[in-house]
Amino acid sequence: MIHADAPFVARLRSRADLPEAQLDPLGALPIGRVSLTPECQLVSEGDRPRYLHVLEQGWAAKVKMLPDGRRHFATLLLPGDICDIDGLHLHAYDYGVVALTRCTVSRLDRHAVLDLCDENRIVAQLLTWLAFVENALLNQAALSLARRSARDRLAHLLCELMLRLTRIGFARVDGYDLPLSQEKIADALGLTSVHINRTFRQLRTEQLASLSRQRLSLLDWDGLRRSAGFTPDYLHLDGMRAA
Repeated sequence: MIHADAPFVARLRSRADLPEAQLDPLGALPIGRVSLTPECQLVSEGDRPRYLHVLEQGWAAKVKMLPDGRRHFATLLLPGDICDIDGLHLHAYDYGVVALTRCTVSRLDRHAVLDLCDENRIVAQLLTWLAFVENALLNQAALSLARRSARDRLAHLLCELMLRLTRIGFARVDGYDLPLSQEKIADALGLTSVHINRTFRQLRTEQLASLSRQRLSLLDWDGLRRSAGFTPDYLHLDGMRAA
């Protein structure tokens, strides 16, 4: 079963003003667990979904590959995120999911989750809401790729990660662990690792943020937010609208 204080269940409890008992059926689903090393593929493009994968520990990403081997991380996945929520209703994945660090993943039988959604309107609504929030993240990422400068792409992502990690208790007021190489950050932002390195130096020179030994220090949070034009509305931190 999913442990009661697992990041996924804790996230659901924090996203809606509901009695805990209404989420108990979700926590009672039988699960399997898998451990992944960095660069290990959890699902591959074209696979038929059999499970719903919930990231419990570590960082992962949804990935799209080009024929020449270049890749793009469409979404960074953090503890508590469902890696493949659209797999509930699609016949095949049109993306892969890759571990970026050592990860622990809970694996829920897809048919058991669908049956629970048929039986429990609250669970069905919450999973639908999570899918909509992920869509909002993808829209924001597309805007960054299309219109933001390299500097603003990175600054915006750092702000987004700060709030997402704060929500699950993985950030402090002065920053957070960022266990990604500059090459992986580049794959998320459509840039080169050289460009990422140069942009981090720029943010440090501006006394906004600094990266050292995989720790992101926020030197001026308000200044970073303003400079990136960051507003958190698309993260929907106020939770699911009451029915």
